[in-house]
Amino acid sequence: MQRRSKASQSRKQHQRSRTSSAGRPRPATQWLLAIMVATLTAASTPPTAIAQEISEQTLQRAKKATVFVITFASKKEKGDTPLGSGSGFFINSTGLLITNNHVVDPAHGMSVRQRQEFQYKTNRLTYRVVTESGTDNEKIWECDLVHQSMTADQALLQARDEEGKMLQTPEYLRLLPPWRLKNRMSVSALGFPGGNRLRSARDKNAEVSVTHGKVSKVPRSPSGRVRRIDTDAIARPGNSGGPMIDIDGAVVGTVTLMGQAEDQANTCSLVPISLTRAFIRDAMVHDRLPQGGDIIPFLDILAEAPGPLSIPEYQRLADRDTLFIGDDERVYGEFADKMIKWESPLGTFEIPSESVAYVLRYDERVSLVFENGDHVSATHAGGKCRFSAEGGAQIDRPFRKVAAVAFRTREAKRKRPKGDVTVLSSDEGRLVFTGVTGKARLTSRSGTVDVPLTDIARIDLEDGGSRQVVSLKDRRIITGHFEEDKYRTRVAGIDQPVGLGLSHVTRARIETVDAGAIGSGGMGLIQILASADADLIDAAKTLERGKGEDARTKLEPFLDKKRMSRMSDVMKAQVRLLDGLISLRQGEPDPMRKIRKCVKAKDPNVAAYARGCVEVIKRYGTEYEGKPISDPDVFTDAGLALGNELIQQANEMLQDRQHIEGKKGEYRRYMNAIKKHERAMQAASTLAGPDADDALMRLWKFALDLCSRENRRLREEYQRIGGGRSKVSLSEYRKLDRILKQHDKLMTDWRDRYVKLQEYGFYHADEPDAGKLDD
Repeated sequence: MQRRSKASQSRKQHQRSRTSSAGRPRPATQWLLAIMVATLTAASTPPTAIAQEISEQTLQRAKKATVFVITFASKKEKGDTPLGSGSGFFINSTGLLITNNHVVDPAHGMSVRQRQEFQYKTNRLTYRVVTESGTDNEKIWECDLVHQSMTADQALLQARDEEGKMLQTPEYLRLLPPWRLKNRMSVSALGFPGGNRLRSARDKNAEVSVTHGKVSKVPRSPSGRVRRIDTDAIARPGNSGGPMIDIDGAVVGTVTLMGQAEDQANTCSLVPISLTRAFIRDAMVHDRLPQGGDIIPFLDILAEAPGPLSIPEYQRLADRDTLFIGDDERVYGEFADKMIKWESPLGTFEIPSESVAYVLRYDERVSLVFENGDHVSATHAGGKCRFSAEGGAQIDRPFRKVAAVAFRTREAKRKRPKGDVTVLSSDEGRLVFTGVTGKARLTSRSGTVDVPLTDIARIDLEDGGSRQVVSLKDRRIITGHFEEDKYRTRVAGIDQPVGLGLSHVTRARIETVDAGAIGSGGMGLIQILASADADLIDAAKTLERGKGEDARTKLEPFLDKKRMSRMSDVMKAQVRLLDGLISLRQGEPDPMRKIRKCVKAKDPNVAAYARGCVEVIKRYGTEYEGKPISDPDVFTDAGLALGNELIQQANEMLQDRQHIEGKKGEYRRYMNAIKKHERAMQAASTLAGPDADDALMRLWKFALDLCSRENRRLREEYQRIGGGRSKVSLSEYRKLDRILKQHDKLMTDWRDRYVKLQEYGFYHADEPDAGKLDD
């Protein structure tokens, strides 16, 4: 096919550049809460004056948590044969660790038949991990594979000690909350490049290697879901499965792909921590984690799932509380106290027991878990568990002497906060607060200053917490220490007041963020406008708080014709979208006229969000189930319903995939259907979230499969008519010319879908042939 040479060269050049697979508070005491609120805002406007390098203490802790992973093929007659190696990292105190699936499964990415042949030859696989590799404290431990996913390229291993019990880890790493992921953030990759080849003269394994870089790209689906993270940190074969951490030591992602592209020196792609969190939650839901292990680090992961908070190991009932005294002993009845007083390093709490989902213990750590998933731990939990068992027996024991208390499930929906909230997080737990007012008194070198809490974006710690670094929303930095005081606030979601002291600031990170960044589901307006002008984001937040008139007032300066003429096309689309949404929320006539102008915006997120809004208004008009669609909650429900309907339609079309025979005319018929459904899925993705993302991904992969089938059919027809012959008739020439034109169109269709799969991060390491099309 001579006419395809240019397209083929372009495709091959594109393939060469692909990364290859490798291995309400009282005003008198509100300053502390304000601090917390201010801290969270810093996430969206990171202060440049705060140190952007990882500390040596944090780095040493991360090194202890990073392990060398070796996979063996075990045969009785030959002993253990090493098949490969990689890296991994502990994620709890009882030996649970994460690595790549392609590190522990040499058949990763093979077809079913190839996997069967491989498994027959290798008999079985065994695993070992090396802790503190290359040091005098180096030790080797046996591991069990407990959960794996080829699609996410993730695997969970459980390390065992000499007695076969769960290993007590030297250190483990925290997982980065998804809302803290930022482009250009500083990261460090840890691992063991070179693997088994780097044993030292002392007959020890290699020491952990560290490289530094920044996040260079975060591809997002229309719903805002992150499926891949690109960095410029250097990684090599053997780094696979190792952690990529931020300057605080939290895991940003797992190293999975590395290579060298034509236009840049080095690249390293990560499995994003959002997928890892979903993978861990899936393992817990399916009861794959070893019984009796430390699940306290995963409590906020469980809270991300819809519905009541549920831990399989400690089942909750609809009508009774359950007291778990040991592994096999449980008592049904009712928790006797109406209030629980909880003294922890993060403050003293008095919480109604009806707002609590669990009390969980592991060793000396006892955690109080609220119904909304927030939790706070105490090393030596005070107070007693007073329980009235069925039959009249009374049980009175210290909390640290019981395994768990599972409180009955509540039918009421979780209340989701709106606008800015304050997140307090540390090894002792995580809490989300709302309703912060007042001032914080800070003593600095310049003297004592009172800082409005609403001006604070973030608080970091220095010198072990003896000094606080306060980042204001205007990017100013104040360093000093806070004077002791008390404050009261409310825990978001359960809407219950708590009283706290300032001492928690020395133990926890405090940030102020938009509440929509914490939840899951479709993309929120604030996420859509993440790159917009700060004043425009302020107008959007005002609208999200239900203050439409105030939002209109803040938006008016942006609608000035002269100012609009100087704006970029992206910013114009952002302004028009917000203008249309204000009209919609205020019940103004014809809001779709303004929103429709954004459907073809150059910003794909703005375009997808606008398309979703237009589809909802077209389908439901001004009301949904008898309620005005101008109400944000009603609009969200309508969007979710429509999104799910569109997903179902797409899934029904995808079911025909198995019936395709590659006949003439099938390609164009199905491709037209895909084009129709993919536009709907891009709209549904902003309305219904990850489910629509998955349907969209399957649609595009279906399109690639169609292209491959049609490509084979065209090639066969080309050869049958006379391809390769030096002389052909006029009629044959016309037929061959028609085939070549069809192939050019085919290549365009293929390239468009493949690029979209890459842009949205839908391409996975276990699909090495997804981007290939035979000539």
